[in-house]
Amino acid sequence: MEMNFKIFRFDPEVERKPHYQTYRVSAHPTERILDCLNRIRWEQDGTLGYRMSCGHGVCGSDAMKINGHCALACQKLVRDYQGQEVVLEPLPSFKILKDLIVDLEPFFEKVRLMRPYLISSIEPPEKERRQCAQQIILI
Repeated sequence: MEMNFKIFRFDPEVERKPHYQTYRVSAHPTERILDCLNRIRWEQDGTLGYRMSCGHGVCGSDAMKINGHCALACQKLVRDYQGQEVVLEPLPSFKILKDLIVDLEPFFEKVRLMRPYLISSIEPPEKERRQCAQQIILI
């Protein structure tokens, strides 16, 4: 099926104002939006900027606004947008570095301040820390 992607474009180092650029992509219904972005970059416009890492919904690096909703491009399937123009925009409330890439450093700084991970007073083991069901504390 043929899909239209209207993508937010802005490079603050060379442009004064953002704009949208439309791309047409042939895609299978079971492909992901991330697959289409890759095809656009590889086949149509190598200057398109976006993040991706694992491609499996674990890392969150490809988060963006897809048709007005914040989501991961690696988790959204083409079939969910069949017959629609897909509008891709950067995450709101973040400084835009280029196109769909935003500055996540302020977010990660807050994570570092909160320290939402286990802090142990003993040396880490050579392998993983094992835990049995009796050791789990339910709050």
